[in-house]
Amino acid sequence: MVNSLHRTFSSARWCLLQASGAAGELPADQVVTLEGFSGVRHDIQIGLTMAAISGFFSVLDKVAFALNSYLHMGHTDATLHFNTIWSALGWKRRKGQGRIPERRADLHPAIKRTTTRPLLGLYHLAISLERGLGSYQDLRDLRNQLEHRVVVATSQPFSSRYFYTIEANALQRRAVLMGRVAKAAMWYFGGTAWWLEYQRLKRAGRLGQVPPTSPPVS
Repeated sequence: MVNSLHRTFSSARWCLLQASGAAGELPADQVVTLEGFSGVRHDIQIGLTMAAISGFFSVLDKVAFALNSYLHMGHTDATLHFNTIWSALGWKRRKGQGRIPERRADLHPAIKRTTTRPLLGLYHLAISLERGLGSYQDLRDLRNQLEHRVVVATSQPFSSRYFYTIEANALQRRAVLMGRVAKAAMWYFGGTAWWLEYQRLKRAGRLGQVPPTSPPVS
């Protein structure tokens, strides 16, 4: 699970580095230019930046998958997302069910049993992305636009009724911030798993049941 998280994060980070020029210039034959509205950019840097943002959000959903598997929460694939894993109800579009619960009593039982600071940080990160203000809300809005609408980057302020527009510099800033959020989510999950395993080994040691370092020979 950890390797899968790192591979997904590394792929998105590579896209962002290429788009920012930190990894060197792109070959000339890979720069795409299309005619369109004045000020709209269609080059490969913009495409890579959008791919990076989608990749970082994919990291969050993989963190939810890892948490579901590690804590044996029982969520199905249809209800397993970073913003829906915290409730035992899953994702149901009625009576507000499926939203991230704000009361401890409404949290999934596996979450309530797992009282670690990293998991608390992961939960608050999900709250900020789901209903936060400022830059986190912008990140969620941009993710929704990338999934459900046509998004174009512009070199100057521009609006359209047919597609979602965002200035190229703002797109770059949000991609960097999204990368930091995804990285934090991986650290929080890793810290949760490390702490629980550490406590498990301590309990086993007190009971004289330290797990073997290698699997038994059958």
